[in-house]
Amino acid sequence: MKITFIRHFKTNGNIEKRYVGTTDEDIISQELKIKYPKAEMVFTSPLKRCLQTARVIYGDMPICIEEDLREMNFGEFEYKNYEELKENKNYLCWLDSGGKIPFPKGENPEDFIKRSVAGFFKCIAKAQDCEKITFVIHGGSIMAILSQLTENTNFYDFQSKNGCGFITNYEFGRLVVTGEINE
Repeated sequence: MKITFIRHFKTNGNIEKRYVGTTDEDIISQELKIKYPKAEMVFTSPLKRCLQTARVIYGDMPICIEEDLREMNFGEFEYKNYEELKENKNYLCWLDSGGKIPFPKGENPEDFIKRSVAGFFKCIAKAQDCEKITFVIHGGSIMAILSQLTENTNFYDFQSKNGCGFITNYEFGRLVVTGEINE
């Protein structure tokens, strides 16, 4: 099965370099700059930025929403940026941990990764008869899934810009990255 992962288009929070997790904001651009791969099924997070991006790319094609593909809950860091957090003791502690400790009043990164992977497998179960599917989801969700299901386990190696992502082959419960989608 060929699986494409696309990070949603830009939001105001992305432009301002904010931690945008549970905040449900609109995309700011609906211009297609890239030719995206075709899909038989499209899966998204329930958040507007993913749904709107999927609509721009795939038009009226039915979209399957999977709750477990939501972005991480950043807790007290939600919708704040580095400038607003740089003197916050909890934030500095989180940075020192390499992003491994739970967000204060937010989600544990390990739980987020498990949730994202579980959501991926729920979608795969619905797409058994398909040859090409697409996930229009969040940057963190893409990193979580690919770092767990490819040979490369480095979470941050799978960062992608808004509207960009990865093309993979899925077989026997594993993913192999075969290409990237870039501007």
